Amino acid sequence: ILTDLNNTKNRFISILSHDLRSPLTGINGLLEILCKDFDSFSDEEKKQFLSGIYDSTKNLTSLIENLLQWSKLQQGRYELIPNNIYISQLVNNIIDLYKLSIATKKIQIHTDINPEIKVKADENFLSLILRNLIDNAIKYSNEGGSISIIAKNVNRFIEISVSDTGIGIDSETLSKLFKIDENIRSKGTKNEAGSGLGLLLVKEMVEKSGGTISAKSTPDVGSTFTFTIPAVQ
Repeated sequence: ILTDLNNTKNRFISILSHDLRSPLTGINGLLEILCKDFDSFSDEEKKQFLSGIYDSTKNLTSLIENLLQWSKLQQGRYELIPNNIYISQLVNNIIDLYKLSIATKKIQIHTDINPEIKVKADENFLSLILRNLIDNAIKYSNEGGSISIIAKNVNRFIEISVSDTGIGIDSETLSKLFKIDENIRSKGTKNEAGSGLGLLLVKEMVEKSGGTISAKSTPDVGSTFTFTIPAVQ
């Protein structure tokens, strides 16, 4: 068991180390160009450079946050604090975080969530789960695409799905999504980096919250990720 845990840790860190280099290289490269020839660029060109730096910084922040949470989980240092959470409010707050990315790709966001639906969950866990899934949906959506977020009661659980009309996932890759020993690194539609580590963390957090997660996808049509969280009884 200890050997398996060490192998998992080493694999996770190896993938993450590779992915951390990409946004850092992007930030350094853009800043170097700006510093050397700042006065020669138009205001519009400067905005484009700053937008690229912002995107790389956001990606870097997401990777680091996933690493910190995963580390706490592996060491048993994360104490779950379940609270009653209104799904609609949390989803709207997360969508606000991605306003710029959504606007840049001209993505339409659709939500179908009764404002009275509540779940019993750790808010940090649930927020990170939704942020990873919504971030992926944006990342793999084409310009002008759409994303739907739906929540409904299913027995004693709330079933939440995040669907996109993006590039989709082939069946072979789909079968590897939640496995640490598989390399499923892929690029988004605007060349955004993707390693699949967020989905590994999502799966672990969903299961520790007492739920399950699944995915279905069709290439060039889109993907849907569905997870369950205990409802407030």
